[in-house]
Amino acid sequence: MASHLNTDILREIFEFAGFSDTAAGARLSRVCKQARCWLIPRIYSFLVLDNYAFARLHKAHTVDASSPPFFAPYVRTIAIMNMDCIRAPLDGGPCLRIPPEAYQLDKWWPAPLPSLQVVSCCCMGTVLPERGLTTSISRLYLDSGCDSAMIIDPDVWSEHLPALTHLGLRESAANRKIILRLVNALLYRAPPAVQLEALSLRLHTPAPKLSTTGIWKALQALRDGRILVGQTSDTVYDLPPWNSTEGKGKVIFDRTHDIFLKYVSGVEDPWAFGERVHRDG
Repeated sequence: MASHLNTDILREIFEFAGFSDTAAGARLSRVCKQARCWLIPRIYSFLVLDNYAFARLHKAHTVDASSPPFFAPYVRTIAIMNMDCIRAPLDGGPCLRIPPEAYQLDKWWPAPLPSLQVVSCCCMGTVLPERGLTTSISRLYLDSGCDSAMIIDPDVWSEHLPALTHLGLRESAANRKIILRLVNALLYRAPPAVQLEALSLRLHTPAPKLSTTGIWKALQALRDGRILVGQTSDTVYDLPPWNSTEGKGKVIFDRTHDIFLKYVSGVEDPWAFGERVHRDG
């Protein structure tokens, strides 16, 4: 009994230290076999990468034909910050672009497949493969530079993003027509383009309260609890030149990076941002 109690206490100490600091957890996992069994599954359950690191991981497994990473079976979520058309790699590594096949996890990642979630500084085109290819992305946030013709086409969503359940977007509240066409394409098409569970809209408006705007009233009239709307003071920008570290490029990168860091730190879910326009009951 005492032996079991001591083991339980020891495990709690290791887990507390390891989960409080991932780097410390990785070091602690090398202390002994038992510590590795306790820590590795939890440390790697949530994998945080930028698009360049994800591309290198894909290349290592497919092009270089290396074995899957030892942590692959433990990964339950892959969270990617996509800054492909905004910044070069922050770690100074090679500037590899994500090939279309990388987002098809079922083609190269060992089972069980994790949830693939992308927070993107860039436009929708940077996360879409060539025609005829699908992705495994289940959650997607697009901050800037969305092409309206592409984003309101339901066939684009159904063809490329069939696994999508959560979508977040930044848009100007003044673009009422585009927003409503998008909502209709995603939520009310028959058959549905995707099986969305949540659509979170960050809307910029100079109005003191978003609830006084026409788009809020139009969305509220739909009486759909899947739609969340939040007001933001940040302007929606077209994308600046690649690797723009000043002006619009810096603003887009900084705010999207902040959204991503809050998400992976458990502070704020970008797909739960805002207020539901309708609640049952």
